[in-house]
Amino acid sequence: MNLRRALFIASILIVISFRSSSALPMQDMFDSERRVAFELSIRQVFDEQSQPQIVVTTSIPYNRLVFFLKKDTYVSSYRVFMELRREKSGGIRGEVWEETIAAGDYKETQARSSLSRSKKSFDIEPGEYKVKVTLEIIDTSLRFEQEKKVRIVGRSQGELLLADPIFMFPTRSASAQKPPGGELSVTLCEQIDEESFIIIPSAIYHGFDTWARISHSLVGPVPGEGVDFVVRIKDARGNVLSYHHEHIESITAGHAQFCTDFVIDDMSLGEYVIEASAMIPGGEGHAEAVGRFLVLFTRSSFLADFDDTIEILSAIADRDDLRELEAVPPAERFDAWERFWKTKDPTPNTGANEFLSDFFSRLGYVMKNFSRFQPGWQTDRGKIYLEFGKPDKVSDYPGQLGRGYQYWYYYSIGTIFVFEDPVGTGEYQLISTEIM
Repeated sequence: MNLRRALFIASILIVISFRSSSALPMQDMFDSERRVAFELSIRQVFDEQSQPQIVVTTSIPYNRLVFFLKKDTYVSSYRVFMELRREKSGGIRGEVWEETIAAGDYKETQARSSLSRSKKSFDIEPGEYKVKVTLEIIDTSLRFEQEKKVRIVGRSQGELLLADPIFMFPTRSASAQKPPGGELSVTLCEQIDEESFIIIPSAIYHGFDTWARISHSLVGPVPGEGVDFVVRIKDARGNVLSYHHEHIESITAGHAQFCTDFVIDDMSLGEYVIEASAMIPGGEGHAEAVGRFLVLFTRSSFLADFDDTIEILSAIADRDDLRELEAVPPAERFDAWERFWKTKDPTPNTGANEFLSDFFSRLGYVMKNFSRFQPGWQTDRGKIYLEFGKPDKVSDYPGQLGRGYQYWYYYSIGTIFVFEDPVGTGEYQLISTEIM
């Protein structure tokens, strides 16, 4: 580091030391993400009497659990605590249940691709709730928790309402037909078929030759002439990319499930918005729901958006790897992509590539949290996050004239990255790399 840079960093530290009374307390902006050791899905369904229910599904990898050897079998047990807090009334409801799983050998207990799923459904009144779910590994001190908000709609409210969207993608055994490319397909579907479609709480899509399904629950008084259902897909700038208008008449139970299917092959990497609305002809009722989802690597990433793909991979790949990808013809890029990730697979004998999964998780976080004035992967914080993952600690300090400073601590590599927000816009620039 040159002398000018060293003096600049020293001046920052001096300012911090003299302004300790006004400095922001140390805070870890990634603390909540580090606690997310399991997937949590919270969705609404209706029972046979058209009354609302909440379905809580958890999914935790085996390597997050603790197994004990019992008579030649590895066994792990965990307890699930669910706390429902109603937003306006403040009422609290609690539920608890236990799950036990067994593994045949030690290797299976360490598999990230093996998952323990737990699902429970409960009757619930309409309203807005904060749901806190805690997984406690029995006979250990390990506890993991997540919090989400959910809006429950019901017929008792006497108006037309749309529940929040549920994001899914098809399994290989899905019986549904793949929709035509470039179109939105809207159908009146049954309750979610979990054999054919997997719920993705993260709302992150990626893959080749697949499609997305987004489900909306409609509830309320619907007259005999039916309802008009409209869906729009917009990009991050608000441009409408797809539009569909469907008139549905066969709604007799007071509630219905709409499924919107669309191919993601030609969608560029980025964040998208889905807007849904239901209207009764004649203006007697109207309901809306908005959701956001991310699209990562698709076929478009290796064709029209190949330069972006190379730029993103540059955070974790050396120049030789990138040259190989750049040199192959477009038709061979998919095979080159597979070869690239196989070389980085830490457990090539298993069915999962943990490095690839971690990279997708990092990229999703970068896209959601750092894409303000430019794509998240192009920001300084995004590049560091893609390369090194979550910091062990983050400290924020105010500077003069609206400036802000952020320190990212990585204890495992003995490094501190110092970022500056020069004008208070939230766009941080890397100004120094320090050795601990």
